[in-house]
Amino acid sequence: MKDALLFAMLLICVFFHACRKDPKPEVFRIAEVEAVASSESAEIKGSYVFSSIPDEMKILYGKKDDISDAAASEVEVNGDEFKVIIDNLESKVNYYYCFECVASHSSIRTPTESFMTLAGKPIVVTNDISDISTETAKGGGSITDDGGAEVTARGICWSVNPNPTTDDYHTTDGSGTGEFASEMTKLYSNTEYYVRAYATNEAGTAYGEQKIFTTEVGLPTVMTLEVSAIMDSTARCGGIVTNNGGSEITARGVCWGTVKFPTLSSPHTNDGTGTGEFASEMSGMRPNTEYYVRAYATNAAGTIYGDNIKFTTIGFPMVSIVDISDIRRTSAAVVAYVTYHGGTDVTARGICWSVNPNPTTDDYHTTDGKGTGEFSTEMTELIPNTKYYVRAYATNELGTAYGDEESIITVPEEQEPTGYINGYPYVDLGLPSGLKWAMHDVGASSITDFGDAYAWGEIETKSSYTPENCTSFSITEDISGDPRYDAARAKWSSTWRMPTIDEAIELGKYCAFRWIIYDGAMCLMVTGPNGNYIFLPARNYYEILDVLYATCWTSTPSMTTYYDHPKAYSISSHNFNLNNAPYSNFDSLQDRWRGGNIRPVSD
Repeated sequence: MKDALLFAMLLICVFFHACRKDPKPEVFRIAEVEAVASSESAEIKGSYVFSSIPDEMKILYGKKDDISDAAASEVEVNGDEFKVIIDNLESKVNYYYCFECVASHSSIRTPTESFMTLAGKPIVVTNDISDISTETAKGGGSITDDGGAEVTARGICWSVNPNPTTDDYHTTDGSGTGEFASEMTKLYSNTEYYVRAYATNEAGTAYGEQKIFTTEVGLPTVMTLEVSAIMDSTARCGGIVTNNGGSEITARGVCWGTVKFPTLSSPHTNDGTGTGEFASEMSGMRPNTEYYVRAYATNAAGTIYGDNIKFTTIGFPMVSIVDISDIRRTSAAVVAYVTYHGGTDVTARGICWSVNPNPTTDDYHTTDGKGTGEFSTEMTELIPNTKYYVRAYATNELGTAYGDEESIITVPEEQEPTGYINGYPYVDLGLPSGLKWAMHDVGASSITDFGDAYAWGEIETKSSYTPENCTSFSITEDISGDPRYDAARAKWSSTWRMPTIDEAIELGKYCAFRWIIYDGAMCLMVTGPNGNYIFLPARNYYEILDVLYATCWTSTPSMTTYYDHPKAYSISSHNFNLNNAPYSNFDSLQDRWRGGNIRPVSD
C-alpha cells in the first residue's frame, strides 16, 4: 500500500547573478513541483521557466537540511517539464533536496525543500510446522524488521489452497518484532494445508515463506441412533458416520451385548462403507433381557464407537391362576395375576378353558382388562359334573402367554335316588359288595345337611358331648345293626345300619373324591365306579374352626385309648386344598364321646 505524499513547492522567481563575468543564466524559475514518496523511493516532477535551455540540471538530496551529505541525480528535462526518480531511500526518513541548474559555465540552486518517505511493510519469516496431529499443528514466525512502523498484528494463516492470507483461517499472536508461536486447531485429518506467517503495520500486511504440511489420519466420528422395533430376540438400530477421519470408512454397523460398551468382539452387524446414515438389524437376543448397543465405524486409523444406548428386549407376559373357587354346576370364580408385562404393555388378559388340556384363547375365554396385577373373573356356561382345564392368559406386543394349567370338575346336577328303603333314598355306587349308601345323614333334611350328631354307640342326641356323659366306653363288639347302639337302625329301622370299617375302606378304595360347593354348601363328593355319587356334608370339627371336615362314624370299635377313653373308627376328610385331591382317611380313630354324623348303609 502506498500513501501519496504530495509536496507543493512554489519557488519565487529568483534572479541569479553569476559570480563570474561571463555569461550567467539570465532567468531560472521553478513554476511548480510535486514530490511523491514511497517507503524506498520518491518521484519529483514539475515545470520551470528558463530564458535559455540549461546545459545540465540535477537534484541534490540528503538527510541534512544543508544538504552537506547530498547525493546527486540527473534530472530528465522534456521541454519545460522535468522528472526525477530517487531510489534506494530509507523508509520513514525526512529527506532535503534542491535543484541545481548549469548553463554557460555558471550554475544556480533553488531553495531547499523536503519530503518524508513512507513506512515499509515488515519482514516476516515463517517457522517450520511441528506437532502435527489429526486436528491440530503448531507453527509461528519471526518479525526481523518492522518496516519503519510498529507491528500491530502478527500470526500465521492457513488454508487448503496455496498462499493463504488473513482472509483465511489465522491466529493473532501479539504485536512487535521478534519470535512468536502459533497453534492451528479444528483442522481436517489427512488434509494438506498451506501456511504463512504474517505481520501488519501501517504500510500493510506482509507474509513469510509458504510452508506445506499434511495432518495425520484420524478416527471417524459416528453417532448411535435410537433403538426401535424391539421384540423378544430382534431390534433395529443404526448410526450416522459424520466424519471419515480423513480416510475411507471400510466398515460400519452396530455391536451389542449384555454388558456395557460392547465392541466388535460382541455380536455385531456390517452395514456397508462410507459416511452417512445406515440401518442395522440386531438378532439372536434373549427375551426379557437388558442389552447395550453402540454404532461403530472403521478406517485406516482404527475403529471408533458411538454413544452407548441401553434397551430391554420384550418377552411374553407372566401370568398365573391364584385361586379357583365357588365351583358350581355351570360356573366357577377365578382369581389370576399378571406378574410381569414382558417389557411392553399388556393389552389383554383373562382366562380360557376347555374340556381338553392346554386351552387357548381360541377356546372359551374371558377378557378382563389390561395391564399387570390381580384380576377376578368368572367361568360361565359350564356343563355340570364335567372336568375342565383352565389357564390364565396375557397378551402383549409379542403375543399371548399362558400360565400353568389347572383343572376343575363342575358340580353335578341333582342325582335321582337309585331307590328307597323304608322311605329313605339310597344310591347304588357300583361297589363290588353291592352296598347301598344313603343319600343323606340321619337327622338331615337334604343331601347337603349334615344332620344330627351322635356319640359313638349312642342312639340319642345330646346338648353337649363330653367324656363324662359318654355311655359306650365299655362296648367291645361291632354294633352295626344293633338298635341299642346303632343310631341308623334305631332311627331308620328296616335294613339300615351303620357301615363297618371294612365297608368304609371299600368306599375309599373304589370311589373318587373331590370337594365341591353344592347348593351353597361345602361337600365331599364321593363318586362310585358306575358314576353315581353321594355327598358327605362338611362342618367345623372339634375346636379346629378354620378347616371343614366331612365325617361319619363306622360301627367298628377300637380299644385304643386316649386319656383312658376308648376310640372308634370313622370316615374323615378335610378341605385343606380344594384344588388338590382331598385328604381322606377311612379308618380314622376318633374319641367315642365326640358327636359325629351317621351315614346309613344297607345290603
